[in-house]
Amino acid sequence: IIGDYVAANTLSLRPWPTDGPRDQHAKFFQEMNNAGVCQVIPSFHLSKFYADMLLEGLSQPRTDPSSAFAVDFQRFGASVNADLLGDVSMVAWTVDLSLDLYELLPLVGGDCTITKLSEAESFQRYMKLLDAVQRWVAGGASGVAPALASVPFLVPLDISRVPWTEPQAQKKLNIFLKCMSKSYMDGGWSSIFEDRGVARARWLFSFAEPLQASYPFGNQLANISEAMLEHQSGSGDRAVVMLGTQALKTGGKNPINSVNLMEDYDITTTRYINPYVAYQKVEEKAKNLDGFIYDEWMDDWDRGTRGPFFLAAKDLIEMKDRCGSRFAHDDTCSRVVGSSGQIYPEYFGLVGASSQLMQHCVIPRFGYILFGTGGVRTSKKCAYMAPSSPWLFAAVAMLVVVAVLQVGRLLAKWCCQDKAKGDRKRDRGSASSSDAQEQKTPQLGYITVIPTVKALQGEHTIELQSTQLKSGMECGWWLCQHT
Repeated sequence: IIGDYVAANTLSLRPWPTDGPRDQHAKFFQEMNNAGVCQVIPSFHLSKFYADMLLEGLSQPRTDPSSAFAVDFQRFGASVNADLLGDVSMVAWTVDLSLDLYELLPLVGGDCTITKLSEAESFQRYMKLLDAVQRWVAGGASGVAPALASVPFLVPLDISRVPWTEPQAQKKLNIFLKCMSKSYMDGGWSSIFEDRGVARARWLFSFAEPLQASYPFGNQLANISEAMLEHQSGSGDRAVVMLGTQALKTGGKNPINSVNLMEDYDITTTRYINPYVAYQKVEEKAKNLDGFIYDEWMDDWDRGTRGPFFLAAKDLIEMKDRCGSRFAHDDTCSRVVGSSGQIYPEYFGLVGASSQLMQHCVIPRFGYILFGTGGVRTSKKCAYMAPSSPWLFAAVAMLVVVAVLQVGRLLAKWCCQDKAKGDRKRDRGSASSSDAQEQKTPQLGYITVIPTVKALQGEHTIELQSTQLKSGMECGWWLCQHT
């Protein structure tokens, strides 16, 4: 989809794999090249070591050769060698950590000398980490990561965190960019953009576009681009632009429907092409923009409100951003972008995803190629879901347990039935024996008769013994009826 339908030629990847089988990495890069995506921008996980500094209460990162920071960065530099990338070329590299403009812009004064940023520990920690990384790269062939020396470093800056309600927010942002691009010797705040004999660093501006169509992305980008032109030095400040839009929208009052996916099945290009058209207009006028990146994070729901980068916050709780989860879409995970736009966890959503029966399906959600010309086919592509081995084993184990329990239950039932039948037979046998014993004892009954014949006059007793009748009274009654 990225190569054939979007016609993009570059991927910005995070996290970047520094371990694992090399043949798997080579296969992935080969598939990229086959799809026409022949350039890559790897990201180093700088946020991990910023978090370590917060956890240990350090003001300086550990940068000795045996430190985890140095070792991981060396592994990162080794993983982007040309022989490992194959036919894919690295055009830039970046990190996953941005300064938090929401916290820092209010500290910016009228110029580079009037500022309270030196009091912000988050700013100082961030700059020391970037300075260490830049020193390692500036070493060239003898440095920790020689492969990175020939390509520019993209400095992340989340523009969506600008507090636009702050007085003179645009002016303070311009001063911030100006002072960050000036070296310490020139009265600036950083050495990131110094010319050290390697490719000069560039900004990586990240924007977040709310659902409202009135969001002035083009105006904001034009203002920032013009500000870079005003304070350019040497070859001038340049930037790459990244844009994302929200993935969720508020629903009704029903808790089940309180938040909905923006991921509908409408095939429309307007939502995607308009920001790129605005970027092209600004780039054509200013000539200081080097690329446009769509922020496509379909499966990164747990980023919460922080956007595409971790933020260099004051403590771990703020940096972690507990809002958001990979397993739940929380309708409280939003922030204000612009003057009133609410935005939820971001991703641009170049494809619509759905599940049916045993298949996952995707379909491009735009009508023609974004970075080119011509229409696109909007056929749906589906693939059967491959079950996870642990869950498959767990399901089989549960079926076996249920089968064993059912068999045991049937066997127990059968045994109880056989035992009950045997008890009933023994009961019937005992009853028959006792009845037979009782019947063998004869019952005695009699009546007294007085004949009318003179020769037989006198009282005579007729006696009846029987084993068929149950009592003596029955024997007497039988005699009465038959005499």
